[in-house]
Order: sequence, then structure tokens, then C-alpha cells
Amino acid sequence: MPASMTGFGRAAGKGRGTRLLCEARSVNHRFLSTKIRLPSALQQLEGFVEQRVKERFSRGSIEVAIFWRDAGERLAARLDTKVADHYVKELRGYLKKRKLAKSIDAALLLGLPGVLAPADPDELAADFKPELEKVVDAALDALAEMRTREGERLAAALRREVQKVAECAGAIAAHVPETVRHYQQRLAERIAALLQGQGVAPDPQLLAREVALFADRSDVTEELDRLKSHEAEFEKLLARAGPIGRELEFLVQEMGREVQTVGSKVQDAALLTKVREAKSSLEKLREQVANFE
Repeated sequence: MPASMTGFGRAAGKGRGTRLLCEARSVNHRFLSTKIRLPSALQQLEGFVEQRVKERFSRGSIEVAIFWRDAGERLAARLDTKVADHYVKELRGYLKKRKLAKSIDAALLLGLPGVLAPADPDELAADFKPELEKVVDAALDALAEMRTREGERLAAALRREVQKVAECAGAIAAHVPETVRHYQQRLAERIAALLQGQGVAPDPQLLAREVALFADRSDVTEELDRLKSHEAEFEKLLARAGPIGRELEFLVQEMGREVQTVGSKVQDAALLTKVREAKSSLEKLREQVANFE
């Protein structure tokens, strides 16, 4: 089933005593655009998350945000006892040599380079990657489901508008012969009125030629046939799985071209009303197909 580019998904999980939350949202975009927001300590996993998105979607502006709670213990600096012991040994030796007090201030010790080491980003990424993958995939699953539901709603709306265009085309096709007859009648009446009292009879061949020219100029058979073909192709696309947005946009453009040509050929007010109705439906189609992946 074709999917919309609009949706939202959320998932939560827990790993290493830390709660993870992933939110994924998507809006329209001509191509695939991604924006990944991660806690600073997990920035090196941005490419991994982006790849998960690209494996699932082909169009849309997709933003994935990762939040975590209770991560303080995992982010806390670690006491490097080997480095601390080395400093203590060196300091005691120096104090003894200089015959100074042997007590070492703890604040001084902890402030020395390397005694307190920040959490290793490589270790953090390795620890959180498995759980992060689960949470991201679950959020993307929820996003994909919503995009599919939205796609079903859009497809139903598109079918309604395509049906309206088809109805307008059918009304035009049925009414064109009548407009030719009306033109013939009006032309005969005008010629008769102009020749009245002049003792000259209307030329049947001239009248027939003018009517034939009008019928040829008003002939929209080819345009309506192509429009009908486009409508059938539209339904095929809506029944097809996978991305169809760009194809739908092209098809609506072609349908609009045919309706525009029909409007330039017909003269009857009733037919022009149907042309305007068809254009209105096509404008709605143009707006709606822009939402499809």
C-alpha cells in the first residue's frame, strides 16, 4: 500500500540502567532528508541511526530524536586508581625527601591530570548500541505504520477526486455532439436572418462546411481518451506497493494538460463549467499527491 510522508512514531526502552526514548517524525520533502538528534555522549552513533532510517524510507524529511534518563552513573567520571597510586607514591617520596608533612590533600590529588577520567565514548557507544537499535527500530516501525494509515486515507481522497474528473469528462463527451447541433441551428438561423428579403437562399454546402470546421475545432475525443487512460493508470499506481509519489505528480500534470486543452476547444458554457470543476479536482489532486512517498 502506498504510504504518506507524514507521520510520527515513539518507542521507549531500558538498557544498562538507563531509560531510552526515541521519537521519529516525518513531513513532506522532495527527496529523503534526515536529521538525527542524540545525547552528546552518543554522537558517534549518528551515522548508525541515519542508516536505519535510510533502510526504511525513500522520501520525506525525517527527524529522529533520542533522549535518555538516569544516565548520570554511566556518564560519571571514573577514578583511575593506577594513575592515583602513581601520584601518591611520587608525592610521598617528594615530601619525605623534603622533610615535609606526609599528608596529601584529596582535592589536590583528584585535580591532577588523569586521576578522574571521563566516560569512554567508545565504551558508551558499544554499551548502548544494541538497546538503541531496538528503540530506534520500534519508533521507525510506528512511524511507518502511521505513514501507511495516512497513505490509505489519502488514497481514498485521491480516488474521489479522480472519479469527479472522470464524471466531468463523461459529461463533456456526452454533450459535445449536442453543442455541434446547436451551433448548426444557430448558424442556419443567422444566415437566414441575414438573407431575409434579399431573395437569396442559404448555401447548404457552405453551411455544412462551417459546421464541419466547428465540429473539428470542438473535437476533444483524443484528449478525453488520454484522460481516461491516465485515470486507469492512476488506479494502478494506487494499488501498487512502494514509493509512487513522483509518478503520481507526473500523472496529475498530464491530466491537467489534457483538461486545459479541452477547455481551449469547447465553447459551450455548460461544458466550460465542467472543465472548471475538473480543474478544481485536479488542483486538489496536485496538493494531495505531494504527500505520497
